[in-house]
Amino acid sequence: MKVKKIFSNITKAVALAAILGLSIAGLAACGPNLAPGEGAIIIETYDQFKAFIEDYNSKAYLDSEISEEGKYLYLAKDIDCGGDVLAPILSTDHYGLAFKFDGAGHKISNFKINEVKEVGTATGTASAGIKVLGLFPKANGGELVNIEFADFKLEGNLNENEVNSVFDKGTDWEAASSLHVGLVGYSKSSGAASDETNTIEKTNVYKNVKLTNMTVDITINGKANTNSEFPMAIGGLIGLDADTLQRGEFLQPNTTMAMRENITVKNLDVKVNMGGGAIFVGGVVGQSNWERVTYKNCQVDGKVTINNAGDEAADYNNPPMFGSTVNVGGVVGGSVKREYEIVVDGGKTDVDFVVNAKADVNAGNVVGVVVTPKDSDPKKDQKPTHALDFSKFSQGKCTLKLGDGEVTAIDVKYVEK
Repeated sequence: MKVKKIFSNITKAVALAAILGLSIAGLAACGPNLAPGEGAIIIETYDQFKAFIEDYNSKAYLDSEISEEGKYLYLAKDIDCGGDVLAPILSTDHYGLAFKFDGAGHKISNFKINEVKEVGTATGTASAGIKVLGLFPKANGGELVNIEFADFKLEGNLNENEVNSVFDKGTDWEAASSLHVGLVGYSKSSGAASDETNTIEKTNVYKNVKLTNMTVDITINGKANTNSEFPMAIGGLIGLDADTLQRGEFLQPNTTMAMRENITVKNLDVKVNMGGGAIFVGGVVGQSNWERVTYKNCQVDGKVTINNAGDEAADYNNPPMFGSTVNVGGVVGGSVKREYEIVVDGGKTDVDFVVNAKADVNAGNVVGVVVTPKDSDPKKDQKPTHALDFSKFSQGKCTLKLGDGEVTAIDVKYVEK
């Protein structure tokens, strides 16, 4: 049986290679050091990469070859996309990065993304209509490792209805979202949570990822949401980094700790023009909505320019109203969670923030702002967990310029609201 299974897997790999036009001779020549797993789908050329995207986007995730056990995407050579506009990688049932993508030290360069997609908070749905812009609109328990993306641009000239959505409406409140932008627009764990253990099936893995000469250019002809559970967020790696599967009112010790490790963002250039609404911008992550997350050895440099014409003030009750505040941080623009544990281990930031805004601006070398919605239930007698550990952060050289004012060095790591 074992021999039969191995033969079957090899046959499938050969068949897939034939469908996508992959080089079988090249695959064999790579050897075990370049293709250690028999399930590797090897990409060597731009045409092969485009073919993979077209195939993946044309069907439901479970109908794709890469969804089979042991399959993963493997980049065997550097790929230059020739300045083309790429289609965001998203299956017909709204799975994005739901697989392992091992770059093996190679890079994908010279491309643009300009198509806004809609994804849902639940796995395999777009029912919530959360708007995202990125090569991977959503990550669903995937892995992105050992890879570089260089000389690429995420761009959009958008109206309000292309940016904002309401995905859950109550009697006196609504759960709203605005556009999330990053290489990965919306990162969310896969599977379902357990009420008993407060655990999730699989967090997304990001390790040894480098972003070089990344440009984000967004214009909103109108306002982003001012009252929003998930305000507009822009990050180099991830726009909205969210674990929305946490169950229970309080953080549990066995809740999975997500890890973003060895992330390098070099020469980031973000430009945003908006008529109002809240915005979070970070070198690695725009908004962190995980309960427990570690950002380890993240290196960021670049420039962020934001022009926000809105003047609405923030009200940090539960649910919070962010008004037209601007929140910027070297690693994370801001964190919004009732309970949280955020660890920044190592890393350096050197980002120049230039902000023209009428509402409040929160800025930090590491995290711009931490918002803890106030507890609306007076019967609770358990103290919430609010844990921030920046003790191992190496160095922050970020600066902030407000309007026509002087440039000042940011000497705070976060502002807690």
